[in-house]
Amino acid sequence: MVKEKHLSLGKNGRPFLSLSLGDRTGSLDGKMWEHAETAAREFDVGDLVLAKGQIQLFQGRKQLIIHRIEKNQGTLSIDMSEYIPTSNVDSQGLFLELLQIVKSMKNDHL
Repeated sequence: MVKEKHLSLGKNGRPFLSLSLGDRTGSLDGKMWEHAETAAREFDVGDLVLAKGQIQLFQGRKQLIIHRIEKNQGTLSIDMSEYIPTSNVDSQGLFLELLQIVKSMKNDHL
């Protein structure tokens, strides 16, 4: 899933695409140097994309150098729960705790 998308100009004056791609486990920075303007028009933040490229280290962090990217047009079956961050905390327990807090409130106007 595209978390962030920025079309910028490099030091050489040519456009490049800078992305943050992620799922529920984390994210990965990506850069696209060739055909950046064309690719940037094909998808938006929040879209699921198919990307091909190579991983390289830049300043001690992994990044994906993207050679090809396209919006998933439903060609792959996707489980959206794989892209939504989840908590390790029990949601039912949190809900019960919230109900207790609400019940303990004394101000009728809240």
